[in-house]
Amino acid sequence: MRHETVESIYVTDPNGYLMEITRPLRAITVEDDIDANVSVDALMDVAGDEDPTLEKFFARKAALIAERYAGEAELVTFA
Repeated sequence: MRHETVESIYVTDPNGYLMEITRPLRAITVEDDIDANVSVDALMDVAGDEDPTLEKFFARKAALIAERYAGEAELVTFA
């Protein structure tokens, strides 16, 4: 399965344990690290909600980005 930064193969070993074998597709960037941290924070905020949804997760993530980077330059590129 292709993810954004890695490709994974999922297998079950003879004992029934699910294993993931991965290989990098590209180098991890500073932007990837920032995105991962914001995503985890948003997930933690939404996971305790009575009715957690993907829509609430993305809304919370957008709010966190707006809060944390409000003073930054308007044009941000991830190149």
